Amino acid sequence: MIDKTFFETMHNEYMETNKDTQIYFALNSDGLLYDVGNHGDWESAEQTAHDMQLDHLWLISESEAKNWAEFILDRIESNKVSLGKL
Repeated sequence: MIDKTFFETMHNEYMETNKDTQIYFALNSDGLLYDVGNHGDWESAEQTAHDMQLDHLWLISESEAKNWAEFILDRIESNKVSLGKL
């Protein structure tokens, strides 16, 4: 089983220190995910992605990325449990 406690603790500590910003991530056309840094809004994250000369397809905030990660980890664990019952 994947221990989410470490990630939750790190996230909570980060959010306590940076209450007005979030990390933004850009899914680039090369299939890689890039960290575009801490920003107070989507527009400034978009500008940074542009300044980094990324050909990004999608820009997501830290909170969105966290939701995706939790969902993916949950599905992986559920699949492992299902396969173990066969």
